[in-house]
Amino acid sequence: MKLCMYDGILTVMYDMENPKVDRLCIDGQYDEPFTLERVVEKYPNVYMIIFEEPLKGKIFRYGNHEPNVWEEVGTTKGYA
Repeated sequence: MKLCMYDGILTVMYDMENPKVDRLCIDGQYDEPFTLERVVEKYPNVYMIIFEEPLKGKIFRYGNHEPNVWEEVGTTKGYA
């Protein structure tokens, strides 16, 4: 699954044994778009992310039904 995140808020949930949450503001500070693959590189034990833009957002689960596979599991109305 390909998702390129340019501008928005990324909430990363990781470490199911000792749950942690990080929020990243993606506002063009990266040289290339933030992708789902980059999330896994940065957070190897990620299990869910929420990517929100002003008017819409998407929720993804990692490794839920198949190992190493992202699955879109929901949407949001954004943060505006």
